Amino acid sequence: MRVALETQFARGTPTGLGVYAAGLAEALRARGDVDVIELRDDSFDLWRFDRRVYWDQLRVRRL
Repeated sequence: MRVALETQFARGTPTGLGVYAAGLAEALRARGDVDVIELRDDSFDLWRFDRRVYWDQLRVRRL
């Protein structure tokens, strides 16, 4: 099975959602029967509100 999972908030120093997303991706990969596709862009910093809005509304849809 292939699963797409947004892990952008796991970039940098993850907190809350980022920790959860990173752990979920790791657990799914450990199963061996799940192909995890991470939706993230390591060059994009979400720590500003305007960038988070851009990410949520436009950027992630193009990945």
